[in-house]
Amino acid sequence: MPLKAAYILPHPPLAVREIGLGDERKIEKTLEACGKVARRIASLAPDTILIISPHAAYYADWIYIAEGTSAQGSFAQFGAPLNSFRVHYDTDFVEALVVEAEAQAVSAGCVSGAARPLDHGVMVPLYLIEEEYALASSRFVVIGGSGLAPEELIAFGRCIARVAEKSAKDIVLVASGDLSHKLKADGPYGFDPAGPLFDEAFGRVVCSGKPLDFASLDKDLCEDAAECGLSGFTMLAGAIEETAKLSGDEFSSELLSLEGPFGVGYGVAAFERKKGE
Repeated sequence: MPLKAAYILPHPPLAVREIGLGDERKIEKTLEACGKVARRIASLAPDTILIISPHAAYYADWIYIAEGTSAQGSFAQFGAPLNSFRVHYDTDFVEALVVEAEAQAVSAGCVSGAARPLDHGVMVPLYLIEEEYALASSRFVVIGGSGLAPEELIAFGRCIARVAEKSAKDIVLVASGDLSHKLKADGPYGFDPAGPLFDEAFGRVVCSGKPLDFASLDKDLCEDAAECGLSGFTMLAGAIEETAKLSGDEFSSELLSLEGPFGVGYGVAAFERKKGE
C-alpha cells in the first residue's frame, strides 16, 4: 500500500505535562497542532508507524534502523520516570527496508541484534500521538538521523516508499525533529542570526509544497542554526516524492505551527494525499 501520510513533529520534553509543569502552556500552538496530527493519525489507523529520530542513533555515514522485536524507554532523565513507553517493532518492514537499502546501495541497516532504549526523539511524539490514538494498535519502525549527503537521505526515503508500496499494511511516517536551537540570547543555546533564518526557511519549504527543497538548504546556515531534524525531514521528502511517483497521487503540504518561545524552534507539518484523490 502506498505511504498514507507523513508528518513532522518536534520533540521538546517539556511537552510532557509531568516535565513541563505548566511551561508546556507556553507552546500551546505547537501542542494544538500536534493534537491535530494525532487525530489524523488516529483516523488513518496505521498498521505501522515509522519514526525518524535524530536521537535514536546518529551516524555520519550510516542510517540506523532499530533492531529487535520491541523496545522501551522512559523520561527518567527528565525527572519523570513513571512516563514510559514500550513498543513492538514491525520486523517484517525492517527486514524489507534493509534489503531495499542494500539493493539501492544506500548506507543503512541494523548494527546489532540488541534493541536500544527508546529516546526522547521517539517518545515525545509517542506521548503526543497517544493523546488521541492507542499506540498498541500499531507496530513501529525507528530510524536514526544521519550525516549522509542529502542525495543519499533522499534515496533512503525512496526506499521507505518502495517498501510501503509492496506491503499490504497501512504505513504512516513521522519525522521527529526540532528546528534551530539558537533563536534567543536567553535560550539554552544562545542566539545566532542563522537561527530565525533557518526556521523561516523551514516554513517556506513546507508552504511551497516542495519538500525536496529541504535538501537544498544552505549547509552553513543549517550548522550555525544548530538544527537537529533536517536529515529526517530530507528522508521524509524522498519518501513523499517516491510515493507520489509510484501511486500517481499528489500530496498537500501544510504548515500547522511554527514557534520558538524558549529559543528552540518547533515546527509541525503535514503531508497528505489531496482530498478526492
